[in-house]
Amino acid sequence: MDTILYLYKKKEIEAPYVEAISQNTYLLVKIGMDVEPYRWFIQRLPRKCPQPEIIPFNGKKLKGWDWINPKYLKERREIRFRRNEWKRYEAQIDTLAEKCGANVESMLAGLMRELSCYVHDRSACWCVYEKAVRDVLYDENPVAGMWRKMWEAKEFTSYTELQWVLQLMPYAVHCHFIILGTSSCIPELVQQYAGSMKSLWWIMDTAYGESHCEELEDFAESFYQEQGLAVTIKLVQGKCGYERLQLACKEPSNILDFTGEDKVSAGWAAKGSVWLDMWSSEEKCRRIIRRGTEIQYFSLREKWSRTQKKKGYCLDFTNKNEYNT
Repeated sequence: MDTILYLYKKKEIEAPYVEAISQNTYLLVKIGMDVEPYRWFIQRLPRKCPQPEIIPFNGKKLKGWDWINPKYLKERREIRFRRNEWKRYEAQIDTLAEKCGANVESMLAGLMRELSCYVHDRSACWCVYEKAVRDVLYDENPVAGMWRKMWEAKEFTSYTELQWVLQLMPYAVHCHFIILGTSSCIPELVQQYAGSMKSLWWIMDTAYGESHCEELEDFAESFYQEQGLAVTIKLVQGKCGYERLQLACKEPSNILDFTGEDKVSAGWAAKGSVWLDMWSSEEKCRRIIRRGTEIQYFSLREKWSRTQKKKGYCLDFTNKNEYNT
């Protein structure tokens, strides 16, 4: 049984907020996080200032022979004193950082112990990060360093595998289908939903279409013979092809987007169309939603973000009863 750990930004909490929600075929564990580069929830980490250029109070910069000239004995003593003060400051910061880091590591260990109540097989456990959380935990900062040192779960990348694509298909409520991009699961997917199709367009990159010409022709021919529905294949040129895409889409359609591109033209889609973003791009989500309510947008990331526990819901630990019944 797969487990998805969805880490999202949740402000003003003192520790990770963990909710386990059964999704029938997999387990969703939502983890609220309040982290910044130098702050793990309520634990702040000290930030060492860059060492300043040390100049005596009279403003004289010592150069060359000034360092042995008796005339500047007072200035040399002052510089040495201030350097020693700086070393003491650095030592204090290092000691404080070590204590704070130990506290953060202890809290991280506590989070992993809590998750172990729900996660039975770590090899089938995957992380999905909200951008605000990922930007902190995948950057170069003290919090990210400790996170990468202790955290084991890998980032989820299987968005276009059939089992995960099927999670979005209940939102495909129209009878006209438009597929953007390519994936190995598409032939099997369209076979499953052929009975509810009145039309099917498949738009792909020219390079892919030309290199898989025979396969596509065989697929279109067999699909027509078995389902009685013609597949219209359209090629777009280069990376900007989807951004400049224009279609005569007059009826509300299900748009199955496998492109993985953030910039994809959506102005051609008919009002009421459903856009299923298989790669769950947060940037694409913002772009499409900014256009208004003419297109309904869905993705796994959005689905997991909106999923909430039902009132009175209680999920048993794996060592008790696997999943709540």
